[in-house]
Amino acid sequence: MKIQKHIHLLDCIAVDGGYTQYIKKVVEDTELSKKNFCCPILKSCSKDLAQDEANYNKIFGSFRSQIEAEFGELGAIFEKHNNRKPVLVTK
Repeated sequence: MKIQKHIHLLDCIAVDGGYTQYIKKVVEDTELSKKNFCCPILKSCSKDLAQDEANYNKIFGSFRSQIEAEFGELGAIFEKHNNRKPVLVTK
């Protein structure tokens, strides 16, 4: 997808924890830095998150939920474009 082509140096992209390896590659191959990405703090197997880390993850999750809700509303508004039904294109 080459998402790095769509990210400006001043952008900050919110991603989930599964993209951390991808972020490292993008940072190495482009002018972007880790500051261009925001993701939740991962918990170690034997150690609990500190209170401020847990609070950060809670706020981050709420932010992502708000974004997903906005896309849900857009899907409801633009029923044709929500991928629930195939769109028949005729020439």
